[in-house]
Amino acid sequence: MADQLILSEITLACPICCDIFTDPVTLKCSHSFCQECLQKYWKDLDVPLCPICRKECSSEEPTLSLAFKSLCESLKSVNTTTGRDDVCSLHGEKLKLFCYEENQPICVICYDSEQHKKHKCSPIQEAAQDLKIKLRTGIEVLEESLLVLNKAKEDNEKVTNMVKNKR
Repeated sequence: MADQLILSEITLACPICCDIFTDPVTLKCSHSFCQECLQKYWKDLDVPLCPICRKECSSEEPTLSLAFKSLCESLKSVNTTTGRDDVCSLHGEKLKLFCYEENQPICVICYDSEQHKKHKCSPIQEAAQDLKIKLRTGIEVLEESLLVLNKAKEDNEKVTNMVKNKR
């Protein structure tokens, strides 16, 4: 289910703002954007161009897709009701960094705050890889300890059986 939501978010993300579409519009070249993002992008251009393929467009060209808008709003409501944990509870920003001192993901605003200013932080993907390596190492150590303990248990059971048999 989580993988499906992530895939849906990527598929339904505006290439300009990288968030789930808001009032999605589609150009003749079939690329889609948030209506506001596209208008802001076109604001400084002499000729409107598709931000992706650079094909010339007309300012009347973008068509609002009601079905697409409904789908995006549904995904947003699912994310809200499932209590997404990839958003900072303080700032509403995506959690993109990991603070090693506090062992928690943080947003960019938290990173600049006094609380985390002197903390070692890295992008979540890098931290996840580092922590996976540490976990694997820890698991290997625990597995070795388990083998030693199981061997000791086996030896103790043998000794116990030998003592019982001598009576």
